[in-house]
Amino acid sequence: MLEVIWTNQAVTSLNEIYSFYWDKSEKGARNVINDLVKAPETIKFPKQYQRDEFNSSYRRVIVRTFKLLYRVEDSRIVIMDVVGTSENPIY
Repeated sequence: MLEVIWTNQAVTSLNEIYSFYWDKSEKGARNVINDLVKAPETIKFPKQYQRDEFNSSYRRVIVRTFKLLYRVEDSRIVIMDVVGTSENPIY
């Protein structure tokens, strides 16, 4: 498995998502974050996922109602951001 690096922006997004779900359900917040954090483990081949439609230099993994945006740098997967996929994403 390639090394996974999370950018500051991606970590900030995870924290915001966690806070949003925490207000609704403590367990739900943990489940969502666990799914997002484990998602990079599914990337067996770095270029197996589609390029993002808004920024083709990134690839995306869909997790629940989020997309994990990443790019491949040398032998690393760099998670650039986590964004909502709903029409008007709040989180």
